[in-house]
Amino acid sequence: MLVFGTSVTFLLVSNTTGSAYLILGNVGVAILPAVEGIRNQLKMFTVMLTTLAAILLFYLMYGGGGAHQTMLRTSAMTLSLYLLLYFWLAVYPI
Repeated sequence: MLVFGTSVTFLLVSNTTGSAYLILGNVGVAILPAVEGIRNQLKMFTVMLTTLAAILLFYLMYGGGGAHQTMLRTSAMTLSLYLLLYFWLAVYPI
């Protein structure tokens, strides 16, 4: 749940509202344009959240209960998925 919540929060801030809105109150200004000003944000957001929800449900149903291993695996899968989608959908779109 910790990795899922952190990932969803990062995606919401970076893809939908932007950090400048939360910090400065400015809409449409990106503090980190490499992360916030990318193309296909909605596709990336949707695919990432769907995959994270599937991983979370899989671990809830079939998880072994080892928190340390689960957190490491989920963090690695989340970071890998984000990088894959970032380069696949944002930097080099089809």
